[in-house]
Amino acid sequence: MSAVPVRTHVRVENISTHLTSTGTSFANPPIYLWSVFFKVDGDKAQVDVKQVSPPSWNLQGAATVAGTPGDQGDLPGGVRASYYVDEKTVIPAPLGDYVTTLAPFPVSAGSGFTVGGMIVGWLGILLYQQNTPADVVTAGHQALDGAVLQALNNVIPTITNKNQTITQGDISNAVTLIQTQVTNAIINALSFGDKLRTVLNTEFQDSFVGNALAYFTDSQLLGSPPQGIPLKYSFNWGGKLDPRLYTFTFNGTVVADQHPFSLRRILTGLGHAPPADVRKVMGAHVTPSLLAWIETVR
Repeated sequence: MSAVPVRTHVRVENISTHLTSTGTSFANPPIYLWSVFFKVDGDKAQVDVKQVSPPSWNLQGAATVAGTPGDQGDLPGGVRASYYVDEKTVIPAPLGDYVTTLAPFPVSAGSGFTVGGMIVGWLGILLYQQNTPADVVTAGHQALDGAVLQALNNVIPTITNKNQTITQGDISNAVTLIQTQVTNAIINALSFGDKLRTVLNTEFQDSFVGNALAYFTDSQLLGSPPQGIPLKYSFNWGGKLDPRLYTFTFNGTVVADQHPFSLRRILTGLGHAPPADVRKVMGAHVTPSLLAWIETVR
């Protein structure tokens, strides 16, 4: 039995910000977003069966990483936080939207069988802009995309019939690798003058605010309601005296369907709940095309 492709749309729509202190305002700070989407599926990975009885297999191949163009100033209007008011920052589509089809994993070359277990996910990192030059930030962002790919590729061969899940240890190792490679890329890209001024405390490099990670398996996606799965991830940021001064929450939705052009997905994408009886609705309107029918339903 073969698995089915899963058409998936990941939307990271906005960041809500909450300030917990009356003594600090946080309006229009220079916070920016690095956003990376990824998937592990049959496009670049496959299942290698070593023996049939008892079954023994492991995943082989590579992940797919889709970077985004965001850097300093990529959140129009900036991120806001005001006491008593939960502020919301819209994430531009180039940073927050990812559409892909998760392909089932082929099982051994030439077998004709495929299996599920695919994943799709997103990593977002917020940074506070200070004096780091734009070209150095770009170098760090490029290193981020490469580090995410390497971290995923390190995990892929560890997925076997005896270990079929990504563990917290896998995530911790990935975070360490990503932090190390991004930090090294930024340090190596800084000029001698920038490094000297940083040591003398006359120049301050952009600082890490926090990160969000979300990923979903094909079984979660196929079992999701038509309106999709909520994507929600929060973290706190502050100083030593009040480490929970600010709370940042990423909000979004993941919509999936095993049929790339199903009516359910089209209607959901247009912001409509699919009708309870599709045949009845279609029969009620004589239209020359599916597009015209969709416009009628709208």
